[in-house]
Amino acid sequence: MNTQENENLNINDNNAVILAEYRVLNKLINDEITEFNSAYLIHPKAVSMYNAIVYLKENNLEISKSSLSTEMSKYGISVASDILDQIINNKDKDNIEDAKKLLRSVYTSNSAIREIQDVENVLLSNIDITDDIKYSLQTKLQNIQQLLEPEDNQGAINLDKWFTNYEKDYKKRIDGKIYWFNDPVIDSLILDGPVPDNCGLVVASPGMGKSSFMLHIVNKLIDSGIPCMYFSLEMGSTATMDRLISSRLHIPYKDIVNPSSEDVYYTIYNKILQERKKLEDNKLFKFSENPVVTLSSLESEIRKFQMSLHNKYAIIIIDLLTMLKDFESSANLATVIEMGMNKLNAIAKRCHVHILGTAQLNRTAEQTRISDIESMDDALRISRSSIKNSAGLLERCRYVLSLYRRKFYLKQYFPDQPETELEEDIVKVSVLKQNNGPCESGEFLFDPEEFSLYGLANNFEKEDENS
Repeated sequence: MNTQENENLNINDNNAVILAEYRVLNKLINDEITEFNSAYLIHPKAVSMYNAIVYLKENNLEISKSSLSTEMSKYGISVASDILDQIINNKDKDNIEDAKKLLRSVYTSNSAIREIQDVENVLLSNIDITDDIKYSLQTKLQNIQQLLEPEDNQGAINLDKWFTNYEKDYKKRIDGKIYWFNDPVIDSLILDGPVPDNCGLVVASPGMGKSSFMLHIVNKLIDSGIPCMYFSLEMGSTATMDRLISSRLHIPYKDIVNPSSEDVYYTIYNKILQERKKLEDNKLFKFSENPVVTLSSLESEIRKFQMSLHNKYAIIIIDLLTMLKDFESSANLATVIEMGMNKLNAIAKRCHVHILGTAQLNRTAEQTRISDIESMDDALRISRSSIKNSAGLLERCRYVLSLYRRKFYLKQYFPDQPETELEEDIVKVSVLKQNNGPCESGEFLFDPEEFSLYGLANNFEKEDENS
């Protein structure tokens, strides 16, 4: 298919393609343009103008309507004056990356179409398929596969390209914003933060404040303007919002769900309306309570979110992982989590996001008799050793956090102890594993009335990695 035939493809006649070419040419006139060349331009006149601009710039010649017309006339090509005006004086300078992406996409589609047509022509002909022809067809099919791969899925790359990709990500760190949970305790524990292409896991027994912990993170991300999707698979929409409001506005949960009077009801309702007004224009957060989420639909939702953002990076929160339909199995929990985490890691890489999920561990220790307070913590706190045999659970995540509420168990096992009521309700967050940092622990003060956590940032201790 020659260049002239190329112009006859419907996709090339799209106004968006023409405007994208105008933006690229304007950018080339006024500035340098990276990761792009004339091969990605669709129309022959656009290619000729690209080459004319490059020639004029390389020879330090003025770029104007007159000079462009003169240079292009050398090759017998003329361009209407109004089109030259649109290119030289193009005002839409903000979407150059979108323009480049569109043109590369059309170029890729056209290239794939040509390869497919070549394969089709050979297969429909009556010629004998020799080994050489088979090899040629296989090469074309491989080319098609490569062309249709997502832009980010580049396969093996050389060192230069690797450094180029790394530089893009490294530059984003200058504000520190997109690579942090923006909570002093959590960010002190997880050395390199919620980096894209990776997964983290929070494990806890029932009653440890797992959902409150995740909502705490969600609130931090909302307030920090970091793109976030929250999949609440354990609690419904209303119950989750009840807890979110309780935590954000520091209103006792019982007053929200069961107000003691009409005055209390309307006071809280007005506060909720004010909070809604503050947050309703936030486009960086999405919530889902779909009870039948699969890994496939999860990836689809993430990609739709990314398209709405015009930005790939986001933090994905899933509470509980084991309620994903793909995790339903007769196998034991550890095996299910292992298989699921393998799939989640693949999604994180394909979508270039960070996924943080939760898993509820029902410990056999909790069914045993606890004889004294001194032995309680060691018996009930989730440690590295207590899950080391869980089918590689630790190895499937970049980091694993565990939660432990001592006061919850004190009330359960020693309700008559007077000091129980006096003891602060502390959620201890322990790093059981992280690839690029130490295993330490931090603490939050937990308010069970509001499901709120308050970081005790200076209270850290090193975890025993052998425990």
